[in-house]
Amino acid sequence: MKVTSSSLIALAAALASASSISAGVIAPRQASSAAPSATGASATPVGPETASASSTVDSMTDSAASASASSGSSDMSMSSATSSPSISASAPAMASPSALPSYSSQNLSSYANSSVHGPQGLRNSNCRNLTISVSTNSSNIQYIDVDDQYSNQSYITAQILQFTNFQMPWIAAHENGTFVSQQDYNVSATYCTPMSMNSTSSTNSTDSGNSTLIVASHGIGFNKEYWNFLNDTAPEYSFINQATSDGYAVLTYDRLGTGQTSHPESGFNQTQIATEVSLLANLIGQLRNGTAFEGQQNYTKIAGVGHSFGSLQMQALTATAPDLLDAVALTGFSNSSAGIMQFLTGATLTPVNQVFSNVSRFSNESSVYLVNGSPTSTYELFLWPPNYDPEYAAIAAGPEYADAVTLGQLTSQSALMMSADFKGPVFVISGEHDLPFCAGNCQPPLLDGVQMLYPMAGNFSTFIEPASGHGLVVGYTGPDSNRRVVDFFKGNGL
Repeated sequence: MKVTSSSLIALAAALASASSISAGVIAPRQASSAAPSATGASATPVGPETASASSTVDSMTDSAASASASSGSSDMSMSSATSSPSISASAPAMASPSALPSYSSQNLSSYANSSVHGPQGLRNSNCRNLTISVSTNSSNIQYIDVDDQYSNQSYITAQILQFTNFQMPWIAAHENGTFVSQQDYNVSATYCTPMSMNSTSSTNSTDSGNSTLIVASHGIGFNKEYWNFLNDTAPEYSFINQATSDGYAVLTYDRLGTGQTSHPESGFNQTQIATEVSLLANLIGQLRNGTAFEGQQNYTKIAGVGHSFGSLQMQALTATAPDLLDAVALTGFSNSSAGIMQFLTGATLTPVNQVFSNVSRFSNESSVYLVNGSPTSTYELFLWPPNYDPEYAAIAAGPEYADAVTLGQLTSQSALMMSADFKGPVFVISGEHDLPFCAGNCQPPLLDGVQMLYPMAGNFSTFIEPASGHGLVVGYTGPDSNRRVVDFFKGNGL
């Protein structure tokens, strides 16, 4: 499958342009500085794990080739066409809070007791674990003067502080063009189908079973279990349970370097956004073909849902391969990254083999894989007190759900791209106090601004969960946000 990228959307500040390479590979932004656009601004990255400091939006457009799913391979190109016409728009301004949010007046514990679900109930999942072989073909940033096998906490902290406070000089010093990376990985996935269905299940039900598969990509700080949070003790928090209660099948997977998916011994050169988008494209291509695993059911439609970094990858996929997905839900997402500096520095990122030294799956992990340094940092970055159950929050910060990230993943992220040819429905949902994407103050214009990335979307809708943070599933509104995603897919005929 060969795909040319749609246009590049970026928050302005002089950074590099988002991706350019010959057909056949996914490319990150170029290491060299981008030429100013017609408005005088340069392209900068946007996302939950990238720094940005401006609200002006520039975009450069080029035509996007439609994706072919006739093969499970992930040959893909994200190339920016500098000769394309330039489009300018203003990103929605960050609104200043009119008053200090109350600590207790918006307590939403009643959300957690909600019994709203599909007709088949919250215990309707039949799940099995899978290992799927995936090939990637991506154009990665060539890092220079970095330690690809870093293990020193001082070095890790220095790179984070330099990248967040001196982003342009850091990029100039450490990024030097691109190289083509072709890799084979084993992806750990969980495939869940509804145990029972009836005529009232949803519009995705057919005589032969489900016709829609939902593929879920988690964000940084978690693994695929994010989508099955508290399945045993509080099933209403599980996205999988909500989806199967309406007859949908769901496939969740551990992103590269997390869970049981392959863990490259590389802190920069292999673990990058381009590699991950290529991995996701190959995975969904195989699911489209019915060749991902033995006994796979064929699906006529595939919907994608992402959280945070996973939303960035789903958004990139709709831009570079618009035919791979029929609908997308972007959770923990906006077109702003005003709070990212706080997010990165507040994580106190530490090698996972130190934080969870007594956990077998982490104790021998490479030091290039980093996690939040303490449960408190997880609470501050992902939640909004007091609107979460302290016991559940502690579980989310523990080794069952918490997972790692590398410096390469944090520093390689490209700009958002216009999904000019994506015609499916798009749903954006974030917490009112999302830190990385809203600087703690999500207002409707921030989420509505994502619509500029989807000029051809069949239906575009947004929702802000009240008194909630970045980790939507974990807070009291988790059951509600899961339900809203499922209802959006259902309401759009999937």
